[in-house]
Amino acid sequence: MAHFLHHYKKEKVVFDNLLHPLVPDAALSVQCSAWSGEISKNVNVLVDEYGTGFQLKYRFNLEGGEFPTQEFRAENVGFGISYTLPIIVAILSAKPNSLLLIENPEAHLHPGAGPN
Repeated sequence: MAHFLHHYKKEKVVFDNLLHPLVPDAALSVQCSAWSGEISKNVNVLVDEYGTGFQLKYRFNLEGGEFPTQEFRAENVGFGISYTLPIIVAILSAKPNSLLLIENPEAHLHPGAGPN
């Protein structure tokens, strides 16, 4: 997941109807953060090079977005964010005529995050 996001972070989301309504930038990394923010408010998804690989990290903006928190590794944030990110990435990176199957999409989500 981290390698894919790092490699394709600037790729544009193909389908306009998948763009977050409040974020006009169509870059995959920007849209991943925007849609992840529907699960956990004010989250930013980051990918850092780590040795010979890559590591997912998250940063949270406080109200107003002016003071971001320190970076947190995936294992140190709520499970819902890490669980939904691969689904969000798969949906946003889909190309025309792609088929995406999601098993148990509601698993491990807070009830308030499900409808979005």
